[in-house]
Amino acid sequence: MHEVSVYDRDAAYSIIFAISNFYPENKPFHYISNRIHDYSINPVDLKWFLELFPAMQSYHVVFYESPSKSHLELESLFAPIPIIAHEQLIHALDALLLPNNRISKYKR
Repeated sequence: MHEVSVYDRDAAYSIIFAISNFYPENKPFHYISNRIHDYSINPVDLKWFLELFPAMQSYHVVFYESPSKSHLELESLFAPIPIIAHEQLIHALDALLLPNNRISKYKR
């Protein structure tokens, strides 16, 4: 996503296509959004996007700016699955790895 853009249904189609081609229909998976730029997500469209993937177990967001955290709090109100915030990408990865395989010493 580009800086100060708005993520909506039109922007989601390329991600939907990639996920649908990579994961079998019922295989559980987790999604990590590495938000390098500050952008907005239409909360209604986020709910629609997440509901397209009933096998998605969680939605992890790495944010680098404080406005992104407030956007994330609003988005989580509309999400049908857990949205977990992280301040570094390595923390998001560690949260999804088994304890013995964790990359860093980060603890939730």
